[in-house]
Amino acid sequence: GFLTSFFLPQVLTFLGEIPHPETQKKEKNLPMAKYLIDVLGIIQEKTKGNLTPEEKNHLDNLLADLRLLYVKAVNL
Repeated sequence: GFLTSFFLPQVLTFLGEIPHPETQKKEKNLPMAKYLIDVLGIIQEKTKGNLTPEEKNHLDNLLADLRLLYVKAVNL
């Protein structure tokens, strides 16, 4: 949905997975990545029971993938 398409590029940029749109450099900002992942987690909690099964699966999978990428980025 709209929210995930808004957050995803930002989180991937902060994780150093994709280049920053202005500098074209891959730069990590792990505190911001964690903050945005946490915000998505709050959205997940607040929308519980109000999403279609497809939306729920998409958000669950996205959060799991982003959390895994975050753990990998922290441990590098």
